[in-house]
Amino acid sequence: MKKLLTLIILLLFLATGKSYAVDADPTESVAYDRPNHIRIVTISWSDASGNGVNFQLTQPWYNGWIIEVDTDPGTTAPTDNYDIELLNDLGVDLLAGELYDRDTSTSERKYLSNPAYNKKLPTLNIPNSSQDANSGGNIVNIIRLYIYTEEEVQQ
Repeated sequence: MKKLLTLIILLLFLATGKSYAVDADPTESVAYDRPNHIRIVTISWSDASGNGVNFQLTQPWYNGWIIEVDTDPGTTAPTDNYDIELLNDLGVDLLAGELYDRDTSTSERKYLSNPAYNKKLPTLNIPNSSQDANSGGNIVNIIRLYIYTEEEVQQ
């Protein structure tokens, strides 16, 4: 029975047609701007798979209003005009497409026209980040989220 269940799960995974991988677990870190009740969450990862990135974030720092986002494409940039999505538990992009078409040569800051409220751990999705694994370099991206919270921010 376990073998049958494993086979079914494997077939469902293969049927989606998508394959995502990261070379190492993403790194999540946080800093605080206490007087303004802002959490500054930095997410970084590397990818040379060429298949895009999709991973569930794990740290408890994402509760609040996401008001602005910085993106840094790194030294070996992903596909030109790559997209970044922050998906809620229903698969809806909390950022409403505002981080589509990121630049590959410069860091960018985006003040969200509609700040996104989040209460649960989101999933970071970059569906069109393709880097040829044989190009000699990994994609190393950094995203920095500025999250307003009414909670007392702690050290």
